[in-house]
Amino acid sequence: MKKKLYVLVLLVFFAFPSFVYSAQPLISKNDVNRQTFFNKITDYFATAGKSEQEKNLIISERKQWRKKSRLREKRIKKEAQIRKRMKKQNKNIMDKMKAQNNAKFAD
Repeated sequence: MKKKLYVLVLLVFFAFPSFVYSAQPLISKNDVNRQTFFNKITDYFATAGKSEQEKNLIISERKQWRKKSRLREKRIKKEAQIRKRMKKQNKNIMDKMKAQNNAKFAD
């Protein structure tokens, strides 16, 4: 009986997140203002027992923090892509220069 309970708990633990992510296909990963299921849950626990004014303040602060964090992640990812592209272009230029030097000294 305990073994079945453990299996059930593990199944829920691993299956629930994938279900939640598949249930929200309309949320764009690029939208920095998106409100995910987990954000709603953590906001609920952060504001439980607070007055309406405190709730609004806490939620707005958390939304601002998430937006800044997502924008920072987006910027870092874009900078990494730019560095990768520049490295590739630099390699192509160096290969062309080597080919020109080899052709020049082959004559």
